[in-house]
Amino acid sequence: MTAFILAAGVLTGCSTPAAKERRALFQQYFDCPEAGMVQGAAQKKWGDGARIALDGARISCRMHEDGKVVDLEVNFALTGVVPAIAAPTVPFEYFVAVLDAQDVILSRESFQVALDTKDKKHTEEIRIILPKPDGVRLALGIVP
Repeated sequence: MTAFILAAGVLTGCSTPAAKERRALFQQYFDCPEAGMVQGAAQKKWGDGARIALDGARISCRMHEDGKVVDLEVNFALTGVVPAIAAPTVPFEYFVAVLDAQDVILSRESFQVALDTKDKKHTEEIRIILPKPDGVRLALGIVP
């Protein structure tokens, strides 16, 4: 991964047509769409004093014959006071949506999760294939 980041920095500083073509090719193959949390959907109340929250995401991309492959790692955390008699897991649902440049939802998928009340953390791994990846963004949120 470090080599790709360094290569991008080197290509950015070049201004020759060949360097611009290499930069465009690099972006096509390795740049990922932006990913963000939907306002108001980053957490959900659970019990009397606890919350389930989106705790960050990591994204990586590569090209494939079917389009751009996006690997998304989504982290969740259980915060606040968890009751002593709590169930071993907390079930909840979250979603990932693909938006175009005008924020129109092109695709949306929901996922069921069971967060362990003792560990208080959970990570989900998702793979998305974008046939036409230009100008799209990813939106994440917890279903109320």
